[in-house]
Amino acid sequence: MFAFAPALPSRTDLDWCWYLRRQGREGEMLERILHDIGVMHPGGWADWSASSMTETGAPVAVIFREGETGLEIATEVGDPGSDPTNRVTDVCKIMQDLGADAPSAALRDVISAAQGDTQLRYGARLGLRHDGETCDAILCAELPAAANDLATLMLPAPIQPVLDKLGTRVRTTSLAYDAKTKDVTIYWVADGVDRTVLPALAAPADVSHDALSRAIEGMPEATEEMGQPAQSSGFS
Repeated sequence: MFAFAPALPSRTDLDWCWYLRRQGREGEMLERILHDIGVMHPGGWADWSASSMTETGAPVAVIFREGETGLEIATEVGDPGSDPTNRVTDVCKIMQDLGADAPSAALRDVISAAQGDTQLRYGARLGLRHDGETCDAILCAELPAAANDLATLMLPAPIQPVLDKLGTRVRTTSLAYDAKTKDVTIYWVADGVDRTVLPALAAPADVSHDALSRAIEGMPEATEEMGQPAQSSGFS
């Protein structure tokens, strides 16, 4: 008499392992790093609280950029349910362990002052970009909305008029430091804005605001009559 093996539930974490391995050497190397950090165990995800980074609660997300080669991910470096206060320090240590240059002491002081005593959601996350040979590391530090004034101290002059125009509708969300290029990027979200802000947003980058408007019209469910097909608009 035959006995059938019990059906096993779908394991999205194991699916993720196989996804990485199918990406070649870069996927294998990133999987190894995730194991070293403790995000993944031989049996799947670490036993952590759900992450706010993804809709599924997974602690890792894949990042796609047009024209970029290699594989890029963003990951938590500690249990999302734990105190995020020291998360910047944790990320910087991992960057150094990977042979990458951590942010300067001056930049870390700015991040620390910006985060202050504010209640943080995640504190900091780690970005990893692997091309099969080398691994680039990126610090993504949470900046509370109250950090608006401090963030502006680091900005080139053309950016300030944009923030002034948006006023209380704009909030700072995060700061990214790329260990390879040494670039520092600050991210904002503007709430309740329409396309009239596009010229101001496009000017510092020296790009066409008409091109941005046409890109918006090409978004799913967008129409020419819509002021903006989203409640919030992000820019950096």
